[in-house]
Amino acid sequence: MTADVVFLLFYLLFAFCVIFPPTECISFGFTIPQLFSSILGSEHENFIEYHMKRTAFTLLIYSVLPLGFIFGTTFFGDENGIQKLWFVDDSIWISVLLSLAIILPILAFFEIVRYKLSWENHAIVKTLKKFTTGNRDWRMIAQNINFEFRSIDKLCVQTNAIIKIVATENWIIKVTPLSMCISHQSDSQLCVRQSDTHAFSHLSNDGTQFITIEVQSPRVPSYNIRLNTLDFRDLQDRLAGIVHIPENIKIFKSVIEKFVDAFRHAVEQNPKYKTSQDLDHCFGCNIVTSNVKLQKLCEDSGEEHCSNCNCRPIWCVDCLARWFAHQQDIEQTSQWLSGKCPCPMCKKRFCLLDVCMVEQIE
Repeated sequence: MTADVVFLLFYLLFAFCVIFPPTECISFGFTIPQLFSSILGSEHENFIEYHMKRTAFTLLIYSVLPLGFIFGTTFFGDENGIQKLWFVDDSIWISVLLSLAIILPILAFFEIVRYKLSWENHAIVKTLKKFTTGNRDWRMIAQNINFEFRSIDKLCVQTNAIIKIVATENWIIKVTPLSMCISHQSDSQLCVRQSDTHAFSHLSNDGTQFITIEVQSPRVPSYNIRLNTLDFRDLQDRLAGIVHIPENIKIFKSVIEKFVDAFRHAVEQNPKYKTSQDLDHCFGCNIVTSNVKLQKLCEDSGEEHCSNCNCRPIWCVDCLARWFAHQQDIEQTSQWLSGKCPCPMCKKRFCLLDVCMVEQIE
């Protein structure tokens, strides 16, 4: 194997790590945002400006990759390394390659200078301008997005090494290496277009399902986002509207979701707990009113027997079911319903028979 071929393989691997950084490169900080973090600033504090700078630097780094390959082949190959590598003898090919390798960084540099002179020329700013109304300019839109991104209840999903989905109170944003797709929730329609299921996945022992969602907005071109079902449900909770799912596409449930349904159905068969006290929102989700109470009804008297719980109703049945599931052996899913679990608050043990739905009386 010649030196030219060795360098070619090495540089292809290097370029791949720059464009599609694997987990190892991300861990070591070998990504464009991490290497230029001191220049880009904080994404959390200034989301829009951060990504305007990041996309500009990414464009510059991508543009110098061909030039780096030319110089590397010249230095590390033999005297006629470039010609041998491309299996051509005609110098016109080398001239074209060298010209492109030199022109691309120059064009990228002038593009960055143009951005520096006025951010008005940036693609992200042009997108933000489509949402301006009245006296509001794009900077006010950017400030609104920055403010919502700093909120703790936003949703951020890293779908792969280079694409991130952000959902705030009013905005849906798809972050890519060279651009950002932005749409406002009030005038956006989301529709599931495709789903594919994988029997084996690093995300779940029972496989996973990926869903492609098209985001349509009258102000910006449509774009697609691809999520697994777990992230998809988190996105649904964050959206103000609904996601349209065609009848021919079935969203599969995870093991936890199937268990929650079975747990809820079983609890509904238990005796009701009647109370006249006011009920607060669930301590877990803070969305649903608490609707379950733990009280010992089973006849278990073994070594690890169930105990009576004196905690007031502060959980909804779904949150308690998820807590119950996470306390079980993940390899023994068929035995989850017959298992036991400590109370999230007082740690008293209980089983499924000890969970009662709350019925308020006057």
